[in-house]
Amino acid sequence: MKKSLLICLILTILFALNIGAQELGGSYSTRLFSISIPRGWQTVDIGMDFFQVNGPLSGAFPPNMNFYNVDYSGSISDYVSVIMESAPKNFSNFRILNRAAFSTSAAISP
Repeated sequence: MKKSLLICLILTILFALNIGAQELGGSYSTRLFSISIPRGWQTVDIGMDFFQVNGPLSGAFPPNMNFYNVDYSGSISDYVSVIMESAPKNFSNFRILNRAAFSTSAAISP
């Protein structure tokens, strides 16, 4: 599976959770992808092919989106299922707001 496809999936899930209420600010580009960042959010390079986008503080914790490259031999749908199964173990208040079908700009669907 191409790394860029996985990144698109992660981006879509994360943006679907929060982008509806945000005005877009600038954009961020890497050699693998480009994203539009909500106004007021900032990118943070955390090294090792990872980066994070942080929003304004909401209580004691800023909302954030994390991006990374990972090799996975299964389908995108299987990968998302694995992530969704492990998320409640890592985040005590985790809940799925919506999981809907989507297609990337390259017409790739999970």
